[in-house]
Amino acid sequence: NENTPLMIGGTLYVTANMQRNVAALDAAEHDVDLVPDVQPDVVHDLNRFPYPFPDNRFDEIVVYDVIEHVGDVPAFMREAWRMLEPGGRLVLTTPNRLRTVSENPYHVREYTAAELQRELAPWFERVEVRAIVDYCIAP
Repeated sequence: NENTPLMIGGTLYVTANMQRNVAALDAAEHDVDLVPDVQPDVVHDLNRFPYPFPDNRFDEIVVYDVIEHVGDVPAFMREAWRMLEPGGRLVLTTPNRLRTVSENPYHVREYTAAELQRELAPWFERVEVRAIVDYCIAP
C-alpha cells in the first residue's frame, strides 16, 4: 500500500489542488465534468457492489456527501471497511436532517448525528460525529 487515500463522490472538488496522490471513485460521468482538471480513476455506480478495488487497499477513505444517495448503506459501509487497510480511517460528510433547509429529492436518506453514529458503529471501533457549521471549497 502506498498510503493512498480513496476519494468518493464530491471530494473530487477537494482533490484538485492536493499535493498527495489519491485514487478517486465517482458515481456518474456528469458529476465528473464539474471539475474538468480532476478525473476519477473509476466511474462506478455506487449502488452496485463490490466496488472495483482490492481489499485493504487504502489507508483513508474520504466520502463527501455521498451516503445520503446510497440505497444500501450497510453494503456501502461493508465496502468501505473491506477497502480500508487495518487501522485505516473513514472520513464521511453528510447533511444533518435536523438542520437542512430543503429536501433534496436525490437523497435516499438523511441522518441525525445519533442515527449516523448507529450506522457507523457496527463497522468501526471508534466513531466520532462532528458538526460542520460552514464549509466552502476554494481552488
